[in-house]
Amino acid sequence: MPTPKQTRFTAYDFTEEEMKSASVLNPLQKMFIQTQVANIAQQVLNLDAADRKELADFEIQRAYLKGQMEVLEHLLELSAAMELNIQEEQADASNSFVVTQQSLNLYTRNEE
Repeated sequence: MPTPKQTRFTAYDFTEEEMKSASVLNPLQKMFIQTQVANIAQQVLNLDAADRKELADFEIQRAYLKGQMEVLEHLLELSAAMELNIQEEQADASNSFVVTQQSLNLYTRNEE
């Protein structure tokens, strides 16, 4: 279980395994986040500013929506990067096992 950090904001210290587990999104979570990004993008496209006063409100709303999109996209990117990292680790472990097994076979043959 992650341990709380003493900061002004809520934050936790994660072990490497906890970080892997927490950052990889399942397929349903990915679909949900992607749908949220699409909905927000549609809102950005629907924004309209007819005059100068509305232009300021338009820019504020646009920046707010773009910030939401960036946070959600960051979560998707973090998940994808961690998935790739895990796959590489598994491939390295698998290759290590093959090399170890081959070394063991050579060692056994040499003793015969």
